[in-house]
Amino acid sequence: MLSNFFSKLSIRSMEGILVSKITVLCKRLSETKDDGAIDLYHAFRCLTVDFITEVAFGESFNLLTKAENNTFNAPFLESFDLASESVWDLIKSAARYQGLLRAVADTVANFRRLKGSGKSLDHDVVFDSMSHLDDKVLLAEATDILVAGSQDYELVKLEQLPFLTACINEAMRYAMAAPGRLPRVVPDGELEKYLVTFSKGARQCLGINLAYVEATLTLAMLANRFCFTHDETLKKSDLKRMDNFTMGFEGTGIRAVVHEDKE
Repeated sequence: MLSNFFSKLSIRSMEGILVSKITVLCKRLSETKDDGAIDLYHAFRCLTVDFITEVAFGESFNLLTKAENNTFNAPFLESFDLASESVWDLIKSAARYQGLLRAVADTVANFRRLKGSGKSLDHDVVFDSMSHLDDKVLLAEATDILVAGSQDYELVKLEQLPFLTACINEAMRYAMAAPGRLPRVVPDGELEKYLVTFSKGARQCLGINLAYVEATLTLAMLANRFCFTHDETLKKSDLKRMDNFTMGFEGTGIRAVVHEDKE
């Protein structure tokens, strides 16, 4: 039902939407860079949520603009973290649990409202192919989708840059989002052949094309505008990775001091 939506051709048609979201991220980084080290882990998560909600439901959550200062903290991300660590902790924390449920329910309600208003969008919406489902099923699908991202940045040209591609592939190998027991050791010179970040075959993750496009455009736009130095106050615990099916950090995750690239 959804495979066509996540095809390479379909994802490429959404390039403009993703560029607009990354532009918002760049603006936030520029505005908050003088406030100290920036939590890039949360910033990139806000970017992903904003993009996937825009293309999936027709309306973005706009976490990039709502998130707090240079920490990019957002209640929605906090609820997700709690859910990934332990569903029982989430249930015991009633306020966060209800907040997560409300966010998903509001998403479905907003989608129904958009469909009923007859408003036309300038891009395809994932939920269009599921509009015949009842709200209970749609709520479940919405949760799955949410769990599962001034210059001309041409994706086709960026994908032909070997160093940029190598950086992205190595990042995918080393820091896969759902680590589990997937292997990270590959023969020299054969990374792309043995890369299993998104699994292989019939059960390969539908979001593989989306993930590569988001990573390519984001890295290109940020590297072109900013320089980054690591936050010297980082502790080992901040970067200690946790496997909660999806990857998380025991501490804050990566923080960096951001500088405008004047060259």
